[in-house]
Amino acid sequence: TQYAYIYNCIRQVLKNPYFSKT
Repeated sequence: TQYAYIYNCIRQVLKNPYFSKT
């Protein structure tokens, strides 16, 4: 499974300023 890949993607999105502005 590519759990690490998915986790990394989520981490990047969460680190995004756009997502954090919600």
